[in-house]
Amino acid sequence: MLLTDIAVRQARPKEKEYRLSDQRGLLLVVRPTGAKWWRLRYTFQGKEKMISLGVYPDVSLSMARDRRDAARRVLADGRDPSAERRAEKEALHHAEKGTFEIIGRNYLATLAKKARIGKGSIKTYKKAKWMLETFIFPALGSKPIGQITASELLVELKKIEMKGLHETARRTKQRCGKIFRHAIGLGHKVRDLTPDLRGLLEAPQVEHHAALTDPRQVGELLLAIDSYTGRFATRCALRLEPLIFLRSRELRSLEWRYVDFEAAEIRIPREIMKGNSCSASRAKYSNTSIARLIWARACQKPGSSRSAVPCSVRTSSSVFIHAPPLDRSG
Repeated sequence: MLLTDIAVRQARPKEKEYRLSDQRGLLLVVRPTGAKWWRLRYTFQGKEKMISLGVYPDVSLSMARDRRDAARRVLADGRDPSAERRAEKEALHHAEKGTFEIIGRNYLATLAKKARIGKGSIKTYKKAKWMLETFIFPALGSKPIGQITASELLVELKKIEMKGLHETARRTKQRCGKIFRHAIGLGHKVRDLTPDLRGLLEAPQVEHHAALTDPRQVGELLLAIDSYTGRFATRCALRLEPLIFLRSRELRSLEWRYVDFEAAEIRIPREIMKGNSCSASRAKYSNTSIARLIWARACQKPGSSRSAVPCSVRTSSSVFIHAPPLDRSG
């Protein structure tokens, strides 16, 4: 039975401690002293565990449920909420010592926390952790962050460049800049050194592909798309792209709820547009475009996905990367 605000407020102390249960392991522990503690009971690797979620009324019923859900997201990712909490406390405690690695790990803990509550990506956290542990912590981790110089950081970034990882070097520099700014937020008297390195790293070589302007070549491309025999979702993406002109990310993130079949419109929310544009995108499309979306929905298994075109970025890109070149001889 679900708890209510009234039930929590009116829970009276008894001679012995007792518990009131909510859903998904959330408990309210009422002590003889009248104190009311929120607890989460869960199982990790076959062992039953319990963690505190705060004291009522400082933590309301709705707040306790939010904290329960955040902890369960950690469990769903295969991690122990109790161990995560200990790691966060240790990182915060050791951050006062001020070495680059300690502050860096405190910064990583904030990334992990954001991922748990749905305000960040676990993929971003893992990538940042890999870059710092592989390239920066071994050389600079033990140094007090205020004693690191721009030239020392540049040496480590150049080592990454020498391996041909130009984009990784650039992104590692960005992460280091965020750690310096994180240290400032913790009260350390440091400054961000990364602006001093502007222009000193080689820019990644980007190969731009010329647009097709010859009608004959455009026709060849459309025929090649129609003859593609790969996965159904990839076929849908390829055949829709020339008709609706969405960015790859927007097409892959397209959900049925964004499509108004009667009005022949697709409305893309602001949060999935490039750069989080200030307003959502809304556009009308041809009958052919809507017909292909109807075809895609009809062929999709019921309840299999909320996505209209469940296709990964690697799949959608590799189709064109590995496709035979078009004849551009004219």
